[in-house]
Amino acid sequence: MKTTLLKKTSAIITFSILGPAFANANLFVYEGFNYGGSSMDINGVSVGGGALGLSGAYSTSTGTSGNGNVQASTYNPTGLEFSNIQTTGGSLYQNVSPTILQDKEYVYSHASFDTVATGTVYQSMLARVDSNNLANATLGKDPSNSGISDLRAQDTSDIIGNGNGYMSAQTKRPNQGGVKVGAYYSANGSISGSGSINLSEVYLFVSRYTNVGGAGGGEANMWVFNETSYDSWQANGGLESDMNTYALISTSNSSTDTITLSDSQSMRIATAEFSVDFNSGADNYDNTGEISTSYDEIRFGSSLGDVISTIPEPSQYSLIAGILFMSLAVLRRRK
Repeated sequence: MKTTLLKKTSAIITFSILGPAFANANLFVYEGFNYGGSSMDINGVSVGGGALGLSGAYSTSTGTSGNGNVQASTYNPTGLEFSNIQTTGGSLYQNVSPTILQDKEYVYSHASFDTVATGTVYQSMLARVDSNNLANATLGKDPSNSGISDLRAQDTSDIIGNGNGYMSAQTKRPNQGGVKVGAYYSANGSISGSGSINLSEVYLFVSRYTNVGGAGGGEANMWVFNETSYDSWQANGGLESDMNTYALISTSNSSTDTITLSDSQSMRIATAEFSVDFNSGADNYDNTGEISTSYDEIRFGSSLGDVISTIPEPSQYSLIAGILFMSLAVLRRRK
């Protein structure tokens, strides 16, 4: 009886230390792309490897193939790394390399949600824009204006369309010079405070959407951190109220549309060449070049703490080891 009690006590103490770092009670979607050691097309890959809140298999849609066009959505066994953010498995790499065919070149991969969320929803991810050198030969636009990369929660039936009612975290905004980021509360409204990020650098994107599932609309906010700004934020308490102070970029968008996150929707990750919107004319797709983005550690939760998962400090491991050592010593004495 005493031995059983001691084991339970040790387990409770250990969990109380590790719990904040490894278990998030209100984390309802997680994808760390933990799918083994070989690179492969994500299309048809069943959700698993510790994923949470997703079901079925990934499905990918692409634009015109052939004639040198490339639209790829590939599981990469190498994951993204960022400061003390806890990571597992690999990452998702998307690449669009169009030729001048006046066709829509895009790649969309989506997996179905099997959860429902309402109220304020937080979302985080690691992302890196690897290339952004599309050139519009016909219209002579800024080459960096012509692409978009984003992660959305939207209706599965509207997986390619631009309809209302979705939340969107954009690592590369359309019709913007350079690599501009932003968060959308549906497709309406404008983003304020947008800023540029660097190519080939991993960033932490944190978004917050209010009144999800409620009538009357709400607001989307996004905060973007590089490792230096993130470490400064964490060293000063990591408070939500301080995110505007420490984030490299803070954006906001509001709308009267109703957005939802439910099991009738999908988590959609997309990279595309078009510059304005999906239904624009053929000339807007007369591009050459490449746009590519990598995604990892995608989380949706009901609080900031749910979506910021960090590796425990070495001192925590030492404390756990000490507790287990003392427990083992007591057990040996009682035998």
